[in-house]
Amino acid sequence: MKLLLFAVLVLAPSCGDDSAAPAGPSPEVALAMLKADMAKFSARPEHRDAEVTIQHCLVGVKGHGTKAERSAAEAEALAAEIYARARAGEDFDLLVKNHSDDIYPCLYSMTLGPDASPGVYLRDKVAPPALGATAWRLAVNEIGIAPFDGDAAAPQSPYGWHLVKRLK
Repeated sequence: MKLLLFAVLVLAPSCGDDSAAPAGPSPEVALAMLKADMAKFSARPEHRDAEVTIQHCLVGVKGHGTKAERSAAEAEALAAEIYARARAGEDFDLLVKNHSDDIYPCLYSMTLGPDASPGVYLRDKVAPPALGATAWRLAVNEIGIAPFDGDAAAPQSPYGWHLVKRLK
């Protein structure tokens, strides 16, 4: 009888009721947060570390060098959602695995040079340039944003939105 009472009092209220599950911000709030953080982030100076390792989530835009089928507006909204989820503590690696339009695990090591060891890219040779610019503004375990600018004359992030986490 005690077990039945426990099930009724503790388990029953959660059955089929998603209202207790934490909800992320609305799409409008997520987009506003993305843009506000992006403005703060881009104003930061770069650090002087010689080498960094990052993982990134590319939210690609149709017709801009990926197999993505989403418009620029759809990519921006998805990037804002993923960014909000990562900031809320979701596993970044899992978000990358489930959402990136780059080849998983999307890990890159970059150096300022003048030479690069195997598996490490020279920062000034990385495409897109926004990956390096973002990586050198991040502290370890911090997430930053490189916005899509595929219509610019000299795009820094021509494929889509890059959500970048510095690992080392």
